[in-house]
Amino acid sequence: MLLVSLIGNLGSDARVEQNNGRPFVSFSVGHNDTWTDQQGVTHTSVQWCSCALNGDGGKLLQYLKKGKSVFVLGRAT
Repeated sequence: MLLVSLIGNLGSDARVEQNNGRPFVSFSVGHNDTWTDQQGVTHTSVQWCSCALNGDGGKLLQYLKKGKSVFVLGRAT
């Protein structure tokens, strides 16, 4: 099992979707990487990870809104 931990911001509101009649919560987490090259120029790139949570999210869904900071721990697939 490959365990992944992510810290970042939600790119959009989480949404409940269906797969074979089973609900899951879908959301994307973004993280900004910033670095300076040898010429002194600062660069920024965004890394996005798509995430899914089994079930309908219960009371958690109300907090998963665009721009919110989140910590996600789970298996990578």
